Amino acid sequence: MSSTTTIISQKRYKASFLCLLVFFLATPSDLQAQRWTWGAGFGATVYKGELADWGYRPSVAELKETLPAIHLFVSYQERHAFTYRFQMMVSRIQGNIANRPNTLFPVGTPVTVITPNGKVADASIFATSITEFSGIVDYNFLDYEVDPRHFNWTPYFYGGLAAVFASPDKIDAFLTPAIPYGIGVKFQINKNWGIRGELGSRKVFSDKIDQIATYDGNMNSFTLNGGDQYLHLGFSVTYTIQSIFCPKVY
Repeated sequence: MSSTTTIISQKRYKASFLCLLVFFLATPSDLQAQRWTWGAGFGATVYKGELADWGYRPSVAELKETLPAIHLFVSYQERHAFTYRFQMMVSRIQGNIANRPNTLFPVGTPVTVITPNGKVADASIFATSITEFSGIVDYNFLDYEVDPRHFNWTPYFYGGLAAVFASPDKIDAFLTPAIPYGIGVKFQINKNWGIRGELGSRKVFSDKIDQIATYDGNMNSFTLNGGDQYLHLGFSVTYTIQSIFCPKVY
């Protein structure tokens, strides 16, 4: 065996020994670790807009318009406070003006929309399929880590940016930006598995999710004035892989 090969082998041995020493002697807060988490779950969405212009609480009739949702995500966490995730959600929202009559649409006044083929359709009831791709940052209020010696959980706040592909039942499909935000709580059951639940909203920069535009009469796919909204309640099961960064040996 050459001297060069011997030196390389010695360096590898030192690196492995030092990595094991750091792993067994350091506390969890001392370790420089990165965490990749994959998650999947289900939830529900409910619409808020001109056809359901409720304030802080929807009516029972409006809650009956709630529809299921599914989502997938992958997240990365290097420090306790912040988690970065990319998420995809698929759902459907619907509404009916009969659930909450308002001054925008007086009783007896027909609510109509022009379809792509030029026909006039009833817009008092709508349904829109949505596919959402979002980049989200979670702010963890507690030190959240993978450590079987502790009961790991934390409430968190999240916010980010999203692209929403909307496919209404009466007008052409379109793409619009949105801002997702909300609160949630995470529980780490063991080293790998965890659960979470969150409640939030999507502020959509379009006034045509519900296929009508009365805030400013703008039926474009993007507007800063008004815009529709939908709320999302989600529950997830997560699987985490943690990697320890070992120091380099020269």
